[in-house]
Amino acid sequence: MVRFILSSLALFRLSSAFAPASRSVRSFASQQLRASDDDFDGFSSKTAFMFPGQGAQFVGMCGDVVKDVPKAKELFDEASEILGYDLLETCLEGPKEKLDSTVISQPAIFVASMAAVEKLRQEAGQEAIDAATCAMGLSLGEYSALC
Repeated sequence: MVRFILSSLALFRLSSAFAPASRSVRSFASQQLRASDDDFDGFSSKTAFMFPGQGAQFVGMCGDVVKDVPKAKELFDEASEILGYDLLETCLEGPKEKLDSTVISQPAIFVASMAAVEKLRQEAGQEAIDAATCAMGLSLGEYSALC
């Protein structure tokens, strides 16, 4: 899904509406997609965020975070309102079979990932978030990385 979204954005960027008037879309596209091995010479990523995918969930997850970080609790409250059920309760109390279902585990892991970012923001400040030059995720974690 993420690849589809990114591919769609790439095609949108390359549409004639974004091409310079003097060049064809094909010429513009080939020029934009060129890359070389030295494009990132001198680049250093000292801070990277890596987000987990489905399967990382466990009963009791985020209990301490929501107690210590009000913004994390707000995220769970907002998610629960959108989903129509208490996501935090399911994370904290299970049962495991329910938490392991895709329809529950995916929003649970996504919100837990965003809660972890809020914990970092609370403990180390916005500068810690801004210091990240790279964000990545495993499967579902790609959505967290994009956020």
